[in-house]
Amino acid sequence: MKKNKDIDNYIKNLKEDSDKKLAEHVRRIIFELAPVDCEERLSYQLCGYYFNGPLIYFGIAKHHLGIYPTAEGIDEALKQNILKNYSFSKGTVRIPKDDDGLDAFVKEILKIRIEQKMLQN
Repeated sequence: MKKNKDIDNYIKNLKEDSDKKLAEHVRRIIFELAPVDCEERLSYQLCGYYFNGPLIYFGIAKHHLGIYPTAEGIDEALKQNILKNYSFSKGTVRIPKDDDGLDAFVKEILKIRIEQKMLQN
């Protein structure tokens, strides 16, 4: 996957250094796990990743990291009981920026979404 300059600018323009580090960290996790032919692009003012359509998005908010795994991802995450520690809605999971389980959650939800997208192909 190639890095997208719009995402570079999104991260660069975050006000807090800690937010920039968090965004780069989440981006690295996605780059490590996402299929090679995944596409990175800015969409809805979020960092978006596409593989056979929308895969996952993320954005940095004032008090949390927003993960947007689509409604399909949320449904499967509910079945696997991995949302129990987080606030969520139809397509969004809000993770406190200092959450100890952040890495594990991002990896798990990304794996769910990749599996879902592979089955669609």
